[in-house]
Amino acid sequence: VMGLAKASLEASVRYLSVAAGKDGHRVNGISAGPIKTLAASGVKNFRKMLSYNASRAPLGRNVTTAEVGNAAAFLTEVEDLQFQSQIADSGTAVSNAAEAEASGIDLAIQSKPIEGLTLDLGVLYLDTYDNIRPALEEGDVESVSALPFASKWAGNFATTFAVPYANGILYTRADYIYRSEHALLNGEDHRREINARVGWRNDKFNISAWGKNLNDDQYASNINGLQKWSGNQAYLLAPPRTYGVEVRYSF
Repeated sequence: VMGLAKASLEASVRYLSVAAGKDGHRVNGISAGPIKTLAASGVKNFRKMLSYNASRAPLGRNVTTAEVGNAAAFLTEVEDLQFQSQIADSGTAVSNAAEAEASGIDLAIQSKPIEGLTLDLGVLYLDTYDNIRPALEEGDVESVSALPFASKWAGNFATTFAVPYANGILYTRADYIYRSEHALLNGEDHRREINARVGWRNDKFNISAWGKNLNDDQYASNINGLQKWSGNQAYLLAPPRTYGVEVRYSF
């Protein structure tokens, strides 16, 4: 999965660079290399990756989570935004929305107050897209529409505790995810979700029990348009409270 994600990031930067370069825009991506985190410790031969990268890095060492960046301000401008809209009783259509702009601040804080305990806090503020002109609405081409699924405020808080046990690592993690009221395709909703996982792992095995959406938040991942012939409107809910057991073996 990590290799696919890195390759997708690099390919996306190349494509965006070519597409935006002719207009004088630059596209950059951050690829800091292997970083020592709890999640990364489950990757096979990760220590060898750290050693290999440090021996070839210009600084002669690996970067830390603090060096990657704890805060970022961003601005996005789109000159020819396109989006998918639903046509009542007739499916969907792709529409041009003219110019759009979004900006915001992304803040991430990590703390390790005691040995084995890691606390992570993330906060994101996003300005809604501005100057969207829906082409499907005749006579209303100058109106502004909110970007679907984009919350003005979003955040997460996670606690991870790991200790050596039986030639491996015993770990537990819990996280809380929050997204303020945001637009869907045909409505609005907010998201509050609690997840947890406890397990044991070593170089070969990773055995864990997990729970997702433990607070059983009823979040509409999508809201269909109102059907004219029946008067019904379907709310497509995200998965409810779910439990499971996971066993991984690396070879």
